Amino acid sequence: MDYDAAPPSTDEAQHPPAVFATLPGQADECGESECGNVIGAEACSHAEHNPEDHDLRLFYQTCEGRTCPQGFEDWINDRADKALHRLVDGKKAYAEEGKNLGPVKHVIFSPPPEETDAYRNEDGYGQLVRDAYEHAREAGMDGGVAIPHLWRLSDDLKACLRDEGYGIGEENGGLWQGVHDDALGLGHWRTYVTFSPHVHLLGTGYLENAREFNDRTGWVYHNKGKRPSPGSVHSTAAYILSHAALVDGSRALRWWGVFSYNKLAKVEELVRREPKTCECGEPIYEYPTTKDGTRVGWEHRGSPAERVEKTVLYRVVGKPPPGGVQC
Repeated sequence: MDYDAAPPSTDEAQHPPAVFATLPGQADECGESECGNVIGAEACSHAEHNPEDHDLRLFYQTCEGRTCPQGFEDWINDRADKALHRLVDGKKAYAEEGKNLGPVKHVIFSPPPEETDAYRNEDGYGQLVRDAYEHAREAGMDGGVAIPHLWRLSDDLKACLRDEGYGIGEENGGLWQGVHDDALGLGHWRTYVTFSPHVHLLGTGYLENAREFNDRTGWVYHNKGKRPSPGSVHSTAAYILSHAALVDGSRALRWWGVFSYNKLAKVEELVRREPKTCECGEPIYEYPTTKDGTRVGWEHRGSPAERVEKTVLYRVVGKPPPGGVQC
C-alpha cells in the first residue's frame, strides 16, 4: 500500500522539529568496514540438518554506535542493561540501609503546549531535562534515569503503521519499529513525527494526584505503571531508547536523585556463567561462519556456549563498602 505523509503544519514549516537531534540508527552508514559482518554462530548439533526446529543464532560484528544502522541495537541493549542493574541492584543497596524505595515505575513528564517552543533548540534540550527533574521531584519521585524525547508519532500515521502489522507499546519495538523500517515508504523518519518534547523517567517514588499536579504546575505526567521484574525494566528501557532524542555530546540516559552518581556508587560486578542448552535438551556450541552468514562451519565445533548473568553491587555514597573499611 502506498502512503502520502501529511504536509507539515505552518508552525513546523517555520520552526523545523529539532533538527539538531536525531533518532538511534539513522546515520547513512557506519564508518567501520567490518560492522555488520557475521562473526560466528551458536547452535546445537541437530541444527545442521534441521535449523528450523533447533536454536541457530548468528552473531554480528558491530561498532555499538548509537547512530549506526547496524550497531544501534547493540547500543540500546547495552544501555538498557546498565539501566536495569543501576535501578534493580541499586534499590538493593538502599534496602540494606533500611530505605525501601518501592517499585520501579515508568512515568512520562510533558510540559504545557504553550511552553514547547522553548525546547526547540539545543539549549532548550538541556533545559527540558532540568525542568523534568524539577517537576518529577515536585510530583514525588525520588530519582531514576531520565531519557529525553523530542517527537511523537503523527496521529494520522499510527493507523497506517498498524495496518502494516506494527503494534502499540514495547512488544517488538511497537509502532516506532515501523519508523526504523520506513514501513510506509516515506523516505525519512522525520516525515513520521511531530515535535512534542517530553521526558521518560524510570525510577522510584510515590506520585501525587495527577490532576492536582497538573493544576498546580501546568505539566502533565502519565504513569505507565510498575515494572516489577528485571525483564520488564530492561524491555521498557530498550523501548524508550529506540526513539530517544540523540544530541552530539549529550548522554541519552541521565541519572538523577537517589540513583545519581554522587548518591550511588558501583562497587563490584558479579558474573555467573552456565552452559546454554537447546529446547531439545542438547548443549549449544560455538561455530565459525562465513562473513555473510550463508555457511556455518559445522565441522569446526568450538567451545560450549555460555549464558552470562550479571549482578552489580552498589553502595550508598557516604557508607563504607561491603565487608567494612580495609586499612
